[in-house]
Amino acid sequence: MAEPRWIKYDEEAAGANNTDGKEDTMNRASQDYYEAWKARHNDDGTHKLDGFAKLLNDTYLGTGVSGTTETLAVADLTIDYIQISRPDTEYPVLMSGSMAASGTKQVGTAALQGNMIIDISTPGEFTLGFDDAVNTSGVTYSYIILGH
Repeated sequence: MAEPRWIKYDEEAAGANNTDGKEDTMNRASQDYYEAWKARHNDDGTHKLDGFAKLLNDTYLGTGVSGTTETLAVADLTIDYIQISRPDTEYPVLMSGSMAASGTKQVGTAALQGNMIIDISTPGEFTLGFDDAVNTSGVTYSYIILGH
């Protein structure tokens, strides 16, 4: 009997560890899952989406101070779209790169609002205003970003 050897996961999926040359069907389900995971994630662990390079979701703690800058875990991410949600009754707010500077759309309102999301133009960060919908001291907010 041949001495077993450690091989790479891709070799295992190809049946390289089978002396009879047949595919390793016992580990096929886990290999399919691994391949699907690789197809949906970038090298840094963020999610891939068609039309966008990355999807990022995280939280931050509000300070109540206008001009507060939140730094992203992915430093070079250019924000195309951001949505911020407060954990209570406030409607979520959103901003895209094509919207007017300092103009934020709050779900449930017709006009763009000021003093919410002030800036998303600097890669790796976004800047908040003082509005309670995005920046109350001590409140934890969650956000979703689509970017590249």
